[in-house]
Amino acid sequence: MNQFTDLLRKGADEAREFCLTSPDAPSFGVEWLQRLAQRMEAASQAASQADVEREIEALAYSICDSGPMGEHFAPSFTQALDALQRLRKRR
Repeated sequence: MNQFTDLLRKGADEAREFCLTSPDAPSFGVEWLQRLAQRMEAASQAASQADVEREIEALAYSICDSGPMGEHFAPSFTQALDALQRLRKRR
């Protein structure tokens, strides 16, 4: 476990819920969104702090690069990204 575990697991659940309930999901590709959820879960189990930080950054890049999904797509992941950025500012 790492300090982002709970937020990443919750973000994965929220991403899956988005796939099932959002009318916008097909425009992004449900399979791609499901892969994002899988990556969030994998990141939640990362062995090292550096690994989880790299995966959060990679996920954020993928999400931002795809275009705006709205605030309802995995808000817990957004919280994890914010927490990572705050952690880095304190370092």
